[in-house]
Amino acid sequence: MWPMVLSLFEVLGVFGMWQAGRGRWWAWLVILFHSWPWALYAVQSDQPGFLFMFGMWQLVNGWNCWSWFQKRVSSSAPVDAEDAVVDGSAR
Repeated sequence: MWPMVLSLFEVLGVFGMWQAGRGRWWAWLVILFHSWPWALYAVQSDQPGFLFMFGMWQLVNGWNCWSWFQKRVSSSAPVDAEDAVVDGSAR
């Protein structure tokens, strides 16, 4: 069961990274959520290395998420790619 669950969540994580690259704000939530099954697996299977890597991924992705939002707020740039065009003209 675990290999299938972890694989599906990794596909979800790749999708989130793809969407973050396209400027979607919600993609960061997907990226932060996708690795939680690894933490559960690490605890259930008594493999602390997986738990350590989970923590590292959460730290790096959390920092990137915070930085991304800070840049958007400070530059008042559109948060989503669809927001870039208003009434046929770019902001």
